[in-house]
Amino acid sequence: MNRSANVFWRRLLGCAIVIGAVLVAEVQGQDWPALRGENGTGVVHPKGILAQTPDIDLKVRWKKKIGSGYSSVVIERGRLIAMYTLGADDVIECFNGQDGQSIWRERIDAKFPGENGSFDGPLATPVIHQGKVFGLTPRGKLFSRSLADGSEIWSRDLVAEEKTVKPLYGFATSPMIAAGKLIVQVGGKDKALAAFDLDNGKTLWTVGNDEISAQSPGRLLVEGKEVILAGGGKKLMGVDPINGKILFEFEHGGKNGSAMVPVALDNSHVLLTLDDNFSKAVLLTPSGEQITASDAWTERSIKNSYNVPALVNNFAFAYSTRFLTCVDPETGIARWKDRKPGDGFLIAVDGKLIISTKTGSLHVAEASADGFRELAQLAVFDDLVWSIPAYGDNAIYQRSLGEVACVDIIPRSAGIIADANAHSVVGPKFEALLETVKSATDAPSKQKIVDEFISAQSTFPIIEGDVVHFVYRGSATDVAVAGDMFGSRQERAMLRVPETDLFYYAMELPDDQRSNYIFLVNYQPQIDSLNPRRVLSSLYAGEMEFAIRLQPDQPLEMNWFAMSDWKAPAWQSKLTASAKATLIAEKLESKISKAGVAFDVYLPPNYSHKPPEKRYPVVYVMDGPGAKQFGHLPEIVDLLFADHGQIAPILVLVDAMAAGEFGGEQFAELLAKEVVPFIDSKYPSIADRQSRSLLGVGFTSEAALIALGKHPDLFSAASAQSPLLFTDASAAAIRLISEIKLPSRVYMEWGRFDMFNPHENWDLRTMSQKLFDGFQGNPQVQVTGGMVNDSTDWSSWQNRLEPIMKFLVEH
Repeated sequence: MNRSANVFWRRLLGCAIVIGAVLVAEVQGQDWPALRGENGTGVVHPKGILAQTPDIDLKVRWKKKIGSGYSSVVIERGRLIAMYTLGADDVIECFNGQDGQSIWRERIDAKFPGENGSFDGPLATPVIHQGKVFGLTPRGKLFSRSLADGSEIWSRDLVAEEKTVKPLYGFATSPMIAAGKLIVQVGGKDKALAAFDLDNGKTLWTVGNDEISAQSPGRLLVEGKEVILAGGGKKLMGVDPINGKILFEFEHGGKNGSAMVPVALDNSHVLLTLDDNFSKAVLLTPSGEQITASDAWTERSIKNSYNVPALVNNFAFAYSTRFLTCVDPETGIARWKDRKPGDGFLIAVDGKLIISTKTGSLHVAEASADGFRELAQLAVFDDLVWSIPAYGDNAIYQRSLGEVACVDIIPRSAGIIADANAHSVVGPKFEALLETVKSATDAPSKQKIVDEFISAQSTFPIIEGDVVHFVYRGSATDVAVAGDMFGSRQERAMLRVPETDLFYYAMELPDDQRSNYIFLVNYQPQIDSLNPRRVLSSLYAGEMEFAIRLQPDQPLEMNWFAMSDWKAPAWQSKLTASAKATLIAEKLESKISKAGVAFDVYLPPNYSHKPPEKRYPVVYVMDGPGAKQFGHLPEIVDLLFADHGQIAPILVLVDAMAAGEFGGEQFAELLAKEVVPFIDSKYPSIADRQSRSLLGVGFTSEAALIALGKHPDLFSAASAQSPLLFTDASAAAIRLISEIKLPSRVYMEWGRFDMFNPHENWDLRTMSQKLFDGFQGNPQVQVTGGMVNDSTDWSSWQNRLEPIMKFLVEH
């Protein structure tokens, strides 16, 4: 069976905890010397407590403070190894697995700071073998140390000695041992995969050309022969570990593959959870000295997760986005999906799932094809977890971004597991509804009460004071609400009113807040049919994912709502679906861009190019396509200026996104040297800096700010709304704005619920505040704006167009 799927671009998030698949055989020992155990399957059968009784509990034996890092802990002979950041250094430490006491600690490299959404510290997980610890730092230092005392045996600088290039988020591949060699996905010409001598670190062989970022090698037995599996950005490669001979290369079809995790389904099938929108199984067929690889199936059942699936009880257990999923490995079809216990990382012990969530809780559950059933849970950490757990001697070893812990699995009497989704914030009228339904004696009466209450409401969601109640009606088994309020890749489970079709979720918000939301009904996005206020999102797609990661998926249709004190802009009631502004399509041949540059020119109301001609200020809009499709900016500007008697601006709707890197310094040159002269020569613009300004939103804020900083002789003002500027772009913008020597103005705003993810190290609101503060040092630049009670995307930015346009055209 072969089901096709879209091929799309996916950016690398900087959290590399991934590994390759390994031998299918399930080990029975108590050591856990490598990521996902001795054989890398993440599945063990030690015949411990979990094999004897389902009535178990979890208890913290010890917990110790450590520094930040993604690498998992490994254990051998009672010694636990962890790598983390400590002050200005990255270190490796050995703990006593029984009591957590430190045995030794050594510096391994300079601290590796996280960038663009990643946390500080080591990424790759070390491996223990024959009394030695082998590891790789994010900067590319490959090393071997004594397990006994931590003394260095050898080290190699892969960048200096192997001429490889450090990946964007640092070296993240977890080394493995095969055929008496240390196997590492290195990267570089003919160095997708490399083998090193265990005793001295000497390079033994290197093979393959592919993009390497966060992948790790694995192994599989094919007709009794050990084969190394190396997944890269474009290919899955099979290699003989003895001599480095390539046995097969397979174009996997994922645009990304940066977090490739080959998982053995049997001795001839490999599962690739390689992209944001699909996964696939690859069939390996021996053919003489070579192996033929072909598609077995392609499905969307497992997608967009950093967790590595585990094959347990003849089913694959994985996370698909943030939902725990059970998949039939023969077909790729999902048997079930559940939002409990929360997004995280899993292994399997004695046929049970051990799950560590990103929010710091630990869970034990049945590995059943019939649904999720939890056996025990425990809150272990207060901070985030971004690593796969380890197991040994009836204990689970786990680290967070600030601690490492040992949690014992112990027998217990059967108990009640608390409902982590319970919430109680409701308004008085809604609370009265719940009490009335509760007091009704039968299901029809309860449903009638709900019907009458819903019929009496004039708008949805239901707002009482500072509490908003999201309501959904239907026969679904699982309903959640997602939206700007919770962040990217987040949602909240809705509670069902017993014996009715009503689901609800309530929360407190500022009185003047406006936000977007959707429902996830049986895990599928669905608009609120009770609310006619709808928008298309340019930043979110799928299940509240970054739209740029799910191209070419359709934009996500969402609902919007506003609290009682929110003031709608005046144009909102006047904008109709039939409204069309005057646009002229232009395209220039370019000496800077081989593709040329295409853009639209908006002509304001009462525009006249005939003598006596008016002269118009010009606003260069960096997200032209989004401004037209999602923001309706030309039509709104028509309405803003039509009745005011003011001189409206000409808008030049360019596409900085098409320039790559969302419009950097090269795009600023294209704008200054080619687009601006063209506009001034063909249209009646006011050709001075005081009458030229820039409008950037989201990613394209970079283009507006950099163009202002690079060419203050041409532009006098820029507006940046919800600027999505990560580390390098933010630093460049601050530097350039600080160097402006002419009086200039920056108007920057961001929403209270701009894009953020509480499980990752990025928050647009924090980034925006730092950027805003960074602009304050130049007395030549007047900086205004701040946070507003709105969200993100054009549905938010368009509400501020009147003050934005007033700011940009005044001089």
